[in-house]
Amino acid sequence: MNMQFKTRQHGIALIAVLWVTAFLTIIASTVAFQSRSSLQMTKNRIDTLKVKQAAEGAILLTVADLVNASESLGGFTRGTYGQHVVDEIAVEISLFDESGKIDLNTAPAPILRALMLEIGADEEASERVADAIIDWRDADEDARINGAEDSQYYAAGLSYGSKDDFFQRKEELNLVYGVTPELYNALSPHVTVYTQDFGVNLSAASPLVRRAVNNASELEDESSVTEEDDFLVDAEEFSSLSGGYIYTVEARAKNSNGVYKQYSAIVRLDRGNTYEPFTILNWTQI
Repeated sequence: MNMQFKTRQHGIALIAVLWVTAFLTIIASTVAFQSRSSLQMTKNRIDTLKVKQAAEGAILLTVADLVNASESLGGFTRGTYGQHVVDEIAVEISLFDESGKIDLNTAPAPILRALMLEIGADEEASERVADAIIDWRDADEDARINGAEDSQYYAAGLSYGSKDDFFQRKEELNLVYGVTPELYNALSPHVTVYTQDFGVNLSAASPLVRRAVNNASELEDESSVTEEDDFLVDAEEFSSLSGGYIYTVEARAKNSNGVYKQYSAIVRLDRGNTYEPFTILNWTQI
């Protein structure tokens, strides 16, 4: 009887030991898993920070190249500029001279209409959006023939009216009467708010913008073009020689683990200013 009791006690003790061992194993596995997860998360954060800093550093290195250049960088004004290696991370750089884009705050109706036609909009939409852009930026409350002031916005169920002031960012186009997301995406690469120039620097422009500039003077629809617009067609001819001082710099960084970051900066250069040779106008993560 005592032998059976002792055997039973040993069995219970063995089971207890096995349960405790199993419990401790689970705890140890959980702690190990959490430690590995924590280490991996920390590594991911470090990788992300390194890639972010590499992209930002590459933008600043490119700005330094621009500041040190004696003039506009010629063929590098419309796309791929090259590569910078920062902390062993290769960063691809694209460079765009803003003077090769159409300024939303100064472009007259014919060039806006020509741009709309080039991106595939029909004649009616081209006139409507071009006039609505001008109504958005001008200070008066008189709608152009095909444009839109407050009443048109409210009638469309919008909670805001025409801004009657300059565009601060090109993203404001999304608010303009008649501009759809698809239309904005098509227009965005070709417009700017920074040059304050009626014309476009054709040497820095994309083929699409060059076509729009060349076709703008042919748009003579009196129902949409005002006397001021006609003057600009004759006097300015929509071309400009200015450029080489406001750039968009895009950086795409990716490390060996696949961590990817893309940033865009708009930079205004002042090469003659020793203390402040450039100003960052806009900085965004894409």
